Amino acid sequence: GRSMKEIVTIASLIEKETDGTDQAMIASVIYNRLNGPGDKRGTYGMLQIDAALLYALPDHEGAITSADLETDSPYNLRKYAGLPPTPIANPGMTAINAALYPTSSDYYYYALGVDHKHHYFTDYNSFLNFVNSDQYGG
Repeated sequence: GRSMKEIVTIASLIEKETDGTDQAMIASVIYNRLNGPGDKRGTYGMLQIDAALLYALPDHEGAITSADLETDSPYNLRKYAGLPPTPIANPGMTAINAALYPTSSDYYYYALGVDHKHHYFTDYNSFLNFVNSDQYGG
């Protein structure tokens, strides 16, 4: 139910968001946020993928700051719901396959742990508890 451009855009987000070991699960979270019912478990369709914001800030170095998060750009997926206007990278076949065949899950949130693996959550409070714990590696 998505156009080729949308699939490639989703695949580009997946490509930049993970090392490749969990691309189908990242795809699942993206689709849940885009297609989920109602408020999409508090995400309201916001993908909140910082890799897209960094695409809009090509000379950016270091961690993303509060000022960066205020950037008014359609690539700022913390401010704008849905997909960015174009792909943000050239996705590989694994990312394209993940965009075409995502894992089925109820996850709407994820964060990188100190173990260098993404941890997935169905609700915002569980996500926040993780981010505020010593297991968070962001």
